[in-house]
Amino acid sequence: MENRIARLESRIDRLEKELAELRKAAGLSQDSSNKSPLTGNQEAFLSACKEAGAGNGKVKIGQLRDILGWDSKEFDDALDALAKGGQVVLHHGSMGLSLSNMDSMFMGDNGESYTELSFP
Repeated sequence: MENRIARLESRIDRLEKELAELRKAAGLSQDSSNKSPLTGNQEAFLSACKEAGAGNGKVKIGQLRDILGWDSKEFDDALDALAKGGQVVLHHGSMGLSLSNMDSMFMGDNGESYTELSFP
């Protein structure tokens, strides 16, 4: 019986490690000590989120682009890093995909379109 318990405890440990790795890969890590320090752009981005009212709900990505006035790559890189680091949560919108809407959204790694974000 003790041998079976030891095997089960070992299996639980392996599953907990696997779950932690999956959470980290999905940007859902709950361990704040493993978070990378924020870059200047990421700090400025979070400040703009708060200015736009993200603490009270969702903020439109297009609104943040207007507030910050950064070029697209700089904005997208900061947003992507914050989302993957679990600092912000991206939300899909109902906006159609067209060239005129590109400034109002963020495209994920797999082509998903996000129009809003919030804090976890």
